[in-house]
Amino acid sequence: MLACNDTRPSQDQDALAATRGWRPARQPARAAWLGLAVGALGLTLLVAVAACTADGGYIPDGAVANAGGMGAGGAGAGGAGAGGAGAGGSTCFPATGGTGGQPTVTAPACIMPAKWLGALAKPTPLVSVGRPVTTNSTEQANVGLIVDGKYHVANGLLLTPVAGAPKWVSIDMGTGYTKLLLGWQDVGYQDYGPSFYTATDYKNATSPVGYLIKTSADSTNGDDGTWTTVVTVTDNPVRARTHLIPFAGMKWVRFEVTAAGLDASGAARAVQLDEIEVRDFSAIGDSDPTDGYFIMGDSITKVSFNRTGGPNELDRLITAQRPAYTPALVEAGNGGETLNHALLHLQDNQWLTYAEGLTFVTLAYGTNDSWGSNTAAGAGFEATLRSIIKLLTDAKRVPILPRIPWNTVGAHVDEFNAVIDKLQLEFELPCGPDLYGLVAAHPEYVQGVATVQADCTVKYSGDGVHPQSAVAKAAIQQAYADAVLPIYPSP
Repeated sequence: MLACNDTRPSQDQDALAATRGWRPARQPARAAWLGLAVGALGLTLLVAVAACTADGGYIPDGAVANAGGMGAGGAGAGGAGAGGAGAGGSTCFPATGGTGGQPTVTAPACIMPAKWLGALAKPTPLVSVGRPVTTNSTEQANVGLIVDGKYHVANGLLLTPVAGAPKWVSIDMGTGYTKLLLGWQDVGYQDYGPSFYTATDYKNATSPVGYLIKTSADSTNGDDGTWTTVVTVTDNPVRARTHLIPFAGMKWVRFEVTAAGLDASGAARAVQLDEIEVRDFSAIGDSDPTDGYFIMGDSITKVSFNRTGGPNELDRLITAQRPAYTPALVEAGNGGETLNHALLHLQDNQWLTYAEGLTFVTLAYGTNDSWGSNTAAGAGFEATLRSIIKLLTDAKRVPILPRIPWNTVGAHVDEFNAVIDKLQLEFELPCGPDLYGLVAAHPEYVQGVATVQADCTVKYSGDGVHPQSAVAKAAIQQAYADAVLPIYPSP
């Protein structure tokens, strides 16, 4: 059987622009090079082209492979190019002429509204990496892992409390700060929090259910001294969270776990924190936008934004271009959810309380809304999105609307993306990434590896929806970074 990875030539500039959030085309033309099946190259090339090309790129899963070169797509909104001549020939790949290339459909370019150009005037630097830390936990020796700036490279710091004996970790932040943003994340890969799609109790994961955040001005070692409680949480349901804390005159900050989830026997489950990040918010006023992103979405978001601390993640990509900035991120993807679920999460500011200090809220929904033959009108997509935009703007948050990725499961994705484009313009929102253009240019990102079966059908290793490789995940995060980069001042 033949395996087909991304063996296509380099993209032209139009297709490249689709990966950068510029939205030049909803279905970038990618048929011109497919007419290369000529006799001089023999049957091998013909087989590779046939197995990897249909609908302008890939044959649908289970379809009978058809040889013949593909012609170039016609210019404009409806033109289709002439098919290339077939060559070679076999049972699966008869020497017949190919079909014409797919027409391109031009999408409106997203132009960043002037009010957002360079709007993030005040950096909020990450100041906790490498700071001195101490803990009363004896479960793990290397306490420094909690502030090493890395994710999912070890088992995290174990802070499992026992009756009457909380476990804590203290960080010596030094002096001079008046306000900090403290964010934490557990070691898990599960959904962000209670889901309307599943019945999983995420209090049984590795997150703390109850915790305190305390500060001290006079501690000498993170243990002694006087401590003031500035945050109290008693019923935490999520696996990552941020808190704004006053810090004038203080030196130490402590994260103290008071309650863990319970396993089936009623015993406390291990609390494992992956990382604590602390940022300097001293210069941020009440009306200032902050360099922080609450990334809401479905399972595509959940898969794409699992943290590793590597160079191809959103925060690192932005820092590489704007070194003064170190964005705060909370990934909040829940598998199976729709835009209606997002509205339920946000009502009464419920989920926004888990993302203090994060101005930008990305709403990466729509794949499940548009599944199968669902239409935007039938799903009430526009009305729901309008409600969410109003809710967020009333709460002084800024929505970012990624376009729904190309996939093989939704017949009317264009309708839903048209709503996203319309409301982005109407409300003058920052541009979101064009994930449709990105994945349409690279269907292997979601389809994975193609193989031709003995009966001449083509099967794919992927599901046609979720990113199938580290390359795909990195490309999605790069698209986010490129879309929001104009919000930052030029270096």
